[in-house]
Amino acid sequence: MNKVLQPFLVCIVILCFTGAANAVSYVGADIGFTDFPSGNTFHNATTSNKRGYIMGIYSGNRLHKNFAAEVGYVMITRIKMQIAGAEQKVSAHLFHASGLAYLPMPDSVPAILDAYGRLGVGYTSAKAGESSNAKTALLYGVGAELRYYHSVILRAEVLRIPNFAIQSNPVTIYQLGVHMKF
Repeated sequence: MNKVLQPFLVCIVILCFTGAANAVSYVGADIGFTDFPSGNTFHNATTSNKRGYIMGIYSGNRLHKNFAAEVGYVMITRIKMQIAGAEQKVSAHLFHASGLAYLPMPDSVPAILDAYGRLGVGYTSAKAGESSNAKTALLYGVGAELRYYHSVILRAEVLRIPNFAIQSNPVTIYQLGVHMKF
């Protein structure tokens, strides 16, 4: 079996089996942007704009009040690069499986607010013209969630990927999302 897919399959199996227990399942969507550091290279090309926009979907299980497991997909759009003197669009994708650890909040913080840290693995791929690249990389991040209604949760997150497929420089993703519990 492909070693890249193994972490995703393990996470999906965990999500399926824990869904039957007292876990709270959820699905959601994200929008946001990413800034690429200057000097990015992808097969001897350089970025002509440093901001890409993201759209993503995710699903997870809140296994415990302090832990969740999640899988997701992020598409990064509107990245342009100069390749052989011509500007070309780059398509980039991220599939990820990760664990979220929620901070225990003191009683002085309203029960509608949660803060968490994320640690996981992601499979990143990028294509520009005839060139393509893919990497498996560690990812980590921090975020906060706000319960809007009982089953609707808003969240903001900063996600960092130290070794993205486009480059070896770190990429930071800033995203806002909403998910529904069921």
